[in-house]
Formats: sequence, C-alpha cells, structure tokens
Amino acid sequence: SDIQTNKIGNTTYNQNVNVDPILARQADKDVILKSRDQAIMANDSLRSLESIENSLFDAKGNPRVSTGKIQNIRESVGQYVPFVNSANYQNVASKSTKLSLDIASMLKGQTSDKDVERSLQAVPGYDKTPEANKRIIKDQKAGLQVVAEMPKFISAWRNRYGSTIGTDEQGRTFDEAYLDWQSQRFKQLGGKKQPQSSSSDQQKAIEELKRRGKL
Repeated sequence: SDIQTNKIGNTTYNQNVNVDPILARQADKDVILKSRDQAIMANDSLRSLESIENSLFDAKGNPRVSTGKIQNIRESVGQYVPFVNSANYQNVASKSTKLSLDIASMLKGQTSDKDVERSLQAVPGYDKTPEANKRIIKDQKAGLQVVAEMPKFISAWRNRYGSTIGTDEQGRTFDEAYLDWQSQRFKQLGGKKQPQSSSSDQQKAIEELKRRGKL
C-alpha cells in the first residue's frame, strides 16, 4: 500500500491509502482484542514467575536450597528429599507446571520473535541449577514483558499508519515490524539469544494442552 502524509492542526501522521476501511477496522479489532488477552496472560505469568523466583531465591539472590540434582534424588528416594521442604518443592513444581501451561496457551497462534518464543519455553524449578534458573527467569521476564507491551506497539503503529493493514516506510507489514520490535525490545530488557533446541518443559506443556483439548 502507498503511504500518504496528512496533517491535522499541528499533528502530522502517515496513512496507508488503498486500504478497505471496513476490512481494516475488523483486522484492527481482532489484533487489539487478541493482544489485550495476551497482555493480561503475560502479566499474570509475570506474577507467577516472581512467586517461583521468591521460592527459589532469597532477597539477595542466594538460592534457598541446592537445586539441579534434586529431581534425580527425588526419583531415587521417593517423597523425602534431604534439606528440601516437601511442601515447598510441591508448591514450586505446581507453579512451574501451571506457568508452562499458561505460556503455551498464550503463545497459541501468536507471531513471535524466535528468541522471545524460546525464552518462554523453559521454566525454572528444582530440577535445574541456580545459575540456569537465574538465566531462565531473567530471559522469561524479558519475553513476558515484550508480550505485555504489545498493545502499546499496536497503538503506536495505528497512530502512525492508521491500520494494521498495509506497510510502513520501509515496506514492512505490521507483523514484520512487530517481529523486529520484539527482537529489539527483548534485548533492551536484558534478554539473551536463545539456543535453538526445543525445551522439554514446553513440549510437556503442549502435550498437556492437547490432552485437555485446548490445542
């Protein structure tokens, strides 16, 4: 689509021309509603992640218990794990499972930058080392924050181009520009490039959602 520069009073804005206004309004409505739902889920997941983090680390960032080998120990000795409060273990395990399921549901049908998506595919827990948990938590916070800020990106795009249908000055579609913004914002928030291997945590979550008929 062509971009036309208009001016109302002292405000200058760009607008895509040759775009069906009815189609544009419907497309915008769908994108806005979906982004709001995903932002709500992202903020809920951020709170869940902070709760897990507080269970794993104290206020100074020190691990509350030695993690990493606990899963294997637990499988070999049963319910009792030395130096680990069983109720706390179950609490973290339950929250981690729920977080993974919530994120899998949130990502359903969403256009996501690969690093952002991969950052959300692992969850912290007692089966990982403190160092791994800290990295997962930091990257996951960045990824969830990106999703939570999507409504702001949509608003800025629509204010500049009029609709999510069409292209910007660089010829990018809304989805292409959104992916670029995700990548940049993820890095700004401290997220790191993610390994390409898929996470077993996310695969388990996807299988569980399929079992429940939600995927």
